[in-house]
Amino acid sequence: MTLEERYADDAVLLEFYRKNLPKAGWPGATDDVERRFVAATRREQGRKPRGRPFQPKTPSPSQRPAPLVRDEEESADPSLHPTERAAS
Repeated sequence: MTLEERYADDAVLLEFYRKNLPKAGWPGATDDVERRFVAATRREQGRKPRGRPFQPKTPSPSQRPAPLVRDEEESADPSLHPTERAAS
């Protein structure tokens, strides 16, 4: 079934859906017929298919953990705890 077949008896509703379904975020939950119509419309316009709206992104630099930096004194004797090294 296509969108045209579904709304063949209601030209106003067909034109309404033709106009509004391709708008990103407008339709809310869609069924298979509506998704196929949107995909075909995007192909005709030469656009890529829309991806998933909420994929995890790479965190910004301010949200990444700081790199672990060790100086030579810390790595000299791994048997001693840093507070013990400071006391000696």
